[in-house]
Amino acid sequence: MRRRFGMALAVMLALSALSVGTAVAHTSKASYDHHVGDAFLQGLGFPAGVKATAENGDVVTVEGSGTFDVRAKTADGSGTFVHQNTAGDTLATGTWSASRLVAFQFYGCTPDGSAAGVRS
Repeated sequence: MRRRFGMALAVMLALSALSVGTAVAHTSKASYDHHVGDAFLQGLGFPAGVKATAENGDVVTVEGSGTFDVRAKTADGSGTFVHQNTAGDTLATGTWSASRLVAFQFYGCTPDGSAAGVRS
């Protein structure tokens, strides 16, 4: 379960990354903010938290924010998570923190300036 949560969190962070720097061609050496279901995204009309559902119906809801720097391979940030079963009973709650950047692939921006791959 811990590995699935880690993978889900990594995917959500990658998909929710919003650029605060400039990108050059296919390689980005910029700094970025990441937002996962936080107040910033809620202000844009998105619901609180991002949900990942396991095959057995358990749901993990993650919320948080922070920054990461591609050149320095550093990251910081934190947030919370709630793990619920199919009946809606809370099985676990806790916090998470970003401590380093392992890898990042920038796919560019759309013509309106939003990050590619992020749907609204």
